[in-house]
Amino acid sequence: MADPASEPGDRLALFVAAPPARVGGRLRVLMQQRGYLLRAGDGPPPPDGFALRISAEGRTGAWLHPDPPDAIPDALALILSQELAARVTTVLRTDVATAYEICERGRVVEKLAARGDELLEDVASPHAEAVAGGESLVERLTAAGLGRGFVAFDGTHDARSVVLTFVLAGKKKGGETIEIDPLVTCPICGEASVLRQGRFGEFYSCVRFPECRGRRTLAEARRLRAAAD
Repeated sequence: MADPASEPGDRLALFVAAPPARVGGRLRVLMQQRGYLLRAGDGPPPPDGFALRISAEGRTGAWLHPDPPDAIPDALALILSQELAARVTTVLRTDVATAYEICERGRVVEKLAARGDELLEDVASPHAEAVAGGESLVERLTAAGLGRGFVAFDGTHDARSVVLTFVLAGKKKGGETIEIDPLVTCPICGEASVLRQGRFGEFYSCVRFPECRGRRTLAEARRLRAAAD
């Protein structure tokens, strides 16, 4: 496997100590407020959009690639930590600097930004002294279990994750823009569901249909949303 520190381009990853369905639901609302809608299907994001992966393995990981600055709120970690009452760790890598930030209930409790061994910002970070002494912040964070934050989104499917693709409202590149609800999880595989019209009315089916044939009624969907509030 390639050294993640050698990969070009920006990386932004979120690790949220909350159920994936709740994280996905909140991110969906935040993106819609900025003019983005969910598009059906996995795969690389279109030029005018971005993709987000929510993993149920360990801490919830949300990968955003690329990182459109007009779509992602500057205080995204603070917002999620406050609204989900959860610990949120952000890992950011650019061509010139590496940073991480930990938020709890709407406030930053730990943060470090560095350019090589130069510390740009430090808030109670246990890594500050080591990084100032020449150790790599990328290697320190990877050893702490956050190495996935430096790996590019490649569009591959993982049965334990949900991939959401966002496009600007009104765009229909690569398929019709439809509404996916990550709060209405599939009863078989746990992925998000999409509202469909059947012979006997509307229902929710798994986004992986026909590979997965899980479905929920409208009443079940209402109960799941109420439980996530």
